[in-house]
Amino acid sequence: MKYLNNYMMNILSKLYPYQKDAVTSTFYNPKGIVCLPTGVGKTFCESAMIANDIILNPNQFRMYVVNAPRIMLSYQLLKEVYGFLVSSGIEARYMFVHSGGKTDEKELEEMRLEANSEGHNIPFSEIGSGTSHDSIRTMMNKAKEQELPLIFFSTYNSA
Repeated sequence: MKYLNNYMMNILSKLYPYQKDAVTSTFYNPKGIVCLPTGVGKTFCESAMIANDIILNPNQFRMYVVNAPRIMLSYQLLKEVYGFLVSSGIEARYMFVHSGGKTDEKELEEMRLEANSEGHNIPFSEIGSGTSHDSIRTMMNKAKEQELPLIFFSTYNSA
């Protein structure tokens, strides 16, 4: 099956068996909801699904949206998705679309450097922030020019 190439098998190896079941189920079902209890790794499942789509569509501009009920949770989700992708050797661009502003990038930079020390070559990833059409369009255009995916992190209200 094309979804389970060696690269994807490596990504799935990072997941617990129940997370693998949830992620691989999404390969066969175009619509649905991943419903798991609090604290068992839905964000890692989401990260694996985003990673799979990026792997299947290399060197393409694609957009993904991760929504959260609160601004603080959107920061946590970015950290988890970013960490998963860079540790998998996947480069992307990121943008917050809410009124909270930017995050402290020091911790993200440490994740990137650790991934690079493990053999990946992830350059610094720009993390944009804003709610105006112009700031969103600018970030989209940059990602398009770089042929990289763009992942938006938003609150439900800002979506």
